[in-house]
Formats: sequence, structure tokens, C-alpha cells
Amino acid sequence: MEISKLFDDKGYVVIKKFFTQDEIEKIIGIVDRIYKQWLNENGDAFIEHQLVNMHSLTHPHYFKNNSHERIKFFELIAPC
Repeated sequence: MEISKLFDDKGYVVIKKFFTQDEIEKIIGIVDRIYKQWLNENGDAFIEHQLVNMHSLTHPHYFKNNSHERIKFFELIAPC
């Protein structure tokens, strides 16, 4: 079944082995740093509102001291 049909039917698509292990490790490194920063800034709301999700991983706020990392992150998650 083609990907667009799967998405239309289920609302999501799983593409196995889309990223290499090296790409996954690099993405995890950046996401972990962002998540720790987000949790540090939103810890009270995380507990009070039982938050289970965050958004805006690519927001410039998370890359204030390293804008090159933001470009690298975009290149990893959306390769040309």
C-alpha cells in the first residue's frame, strides 16, 4: 500500500530504517539537551498539568548559544 494511502487511512505512517544509527544518535543528543532545558524551564507545569509532550524543538530559544546546531538539527530531521 502506498504511503499516502496509509496516512489517509490511519493518520500516520511508519517508515522503518529512515534514519541511520549515526543520525539517530545525533538527533537524540540534540533532543535530549533541548528536553533537559525545557524540563528545567517547565518543571512545575510538567508536574502540575501532567504534561506528556513538548513542542517547538527547533525554536531559536533552544539554540541561543549555538545557531549552527539548529541548522545541523534541521539537516538531520529534514534531509534534502
